[in-house]
Amino acid sequence: MVVSVFAGVAFQSAPADEFQPLCDGSQAGTVTWSCWSPVEAADHGGCHVYGNVSHYYHAPPITWSGACRNGRAEGDGVLEDKKGNRAEGHLVAGLKDGQWTVTFASGDVLTESHVGGVVHGPWTLDRSDGRFYAVTYEDGRMQGPWERRDDDGYSEVGTVTDGRFDGIFTITWPNGVEALVPYEEGVVQGEMTVTRNGLPLGTLLYWKGRHVEGVLAPMLAFPDDP
Repeated sequence: MVVSVFAGVAFQSAPADEFQPLCDGSQAGTVTWSCWSPVEAADHGGCHVYGNVSHYYHAPPITWSGACRNGRAEGDGVLEDKKGNRAEGHLVAGLKDGQWTVTFASGDVLTESHVGGVVHGPWTLDRSDGRFYAVTYEDGRMQGPWERRDDDGYSEVGTVTDGRFDGIFTITWPNGVEALVPYEEGVVQGEMTVTRNGLPLGTLLYWKGRHVEGVLAPMLAFPDDP
């Protein structure tokens, strides 16, 4: 038997000569489930679901409500773990495929799309603390429009390129302050203009993520960016 670690929990998987880990050779930093390892469903003896070692939503042991074919979970069903996390969707040969809805024990709700186990398509996260995130994945990497919106009116809207913030992000605070934040490959770089209710407050110059020039009038205390 092979011992794998998921979310800090060690457990025994299928014999290596029966179910080899699936590795797609993807680039680091992508959510492509680059090395899947087989997890035996607790309620289906000999039925396996592939889960990723570095990014895994469920804490083994898990259960699968759907069918099983050739030793792998198949078709529509629900994955649940002992911590109260629940995921509903479609599996093909043990891999997530199509749209999934994940309801965490914390109350957070995640919707995601997969193609053969790789995140591909729209992705949203509606957190119980009032934050909402939306982004699109292409072949496991964040790509395209990105947004975060909080219940209190705080928001961040911009674009992600190859998994990194890129271009101008518009950040808005509930008090009417708005900042146009320039990003280059995930780092704040260039001139950031700041207004309040449409009136200019100043321009800040950033170099490789560091504030190097400029002040706001009046001086403002910005909340930490989570």
